[in-house]
Amino acid sequence: MANALNNVAVMHYLSGDLTRARGLQERSPSSRSGCFGPEHPEVATSLGNLAPVLADLGEHDAAQRLYEQALAIRERALGHDHPDVARNLNNLATMLAEKGEHARARELFTRALAIQERVYGRDNLELSATLNNLALSYDRTGELKEARALFERSLAIYIAALGHDHLNVATTMHNLASTELAQGARAGSGVVRAGAGDPREAAGARRSGCGDHADDPGRRAARARAIPRGAGLGEPGDDCVHRQAAGDRDRVCGALRARAGAGGDRR
Repeated sequence: MANALNNVAVMHYLSGDLTRARGLQERSPSSRSGCFGPEHPEVATSLGNLAPVLADLGEHDAAQRLYEQALAIRERALGHDHPDVARNLNNLATMLAEKGEHARARELFTRALAIQERVYGRDNLELSATLNNLALSYDRTGELKEARALFERSLAIYIAALGHDHLNVATTMHNLASTELAQGARAGSGVVRAGAGDPREAAGARRSGCGDHADDPGRRAARARAIPRGAGLGEPGDDCVHRQAAGDRDRVCGALRARAGAGGDRR
């Protein structure tokens, strides 16, 4: 029953009907608690699936509490070094970063990365979203050197695992290019030229894709992709690599590819 509720809720979430999605997701934790007990990881999954719906409705504090409850259940049930704990840490950290609590967010991202590296190694696809999200946090506070290094590492993993034509590769290339544009603007020289306009506008357009617009359907699609993974272990927000406006993304990625073909990186 709980799985059926979750699946229908996802459909409403993707279609933008957050009210119906919320109503169904709010029933899921109690349903799973009745089946498995209140401390079961399935209950944590239901809490984690409800959290981004509340976040998109503007209830960020309530969403944060749900992520924290889910994390506590998983740590008690699975231990502190389980991969699902790492995914939960990533989700909670992303929520905190969206609220501007970057210091605490980075602590959680760093802990998630440490778990993922121990479990999967340093070059596994599981690390890419966490690296990207941590990079976005550094970018938002103007720490562009740190952001760029993390975006580059995330991009290398994505390309090795998914090839050059995957959406997450294109989006991470966009994120990296926007950071390079901002670095170029700060240094007084253009690093990558992605069409006319202020480089900061390109960077701002990319940053707004990570939680600043509750009605962005691309954000909902990016979150909902993770729900069916495994045995329901993933949650919306598990992979916070967001779709961008196609023209803007393709223009920036085209600039990166053209630069690479012309002889590589200029720093």
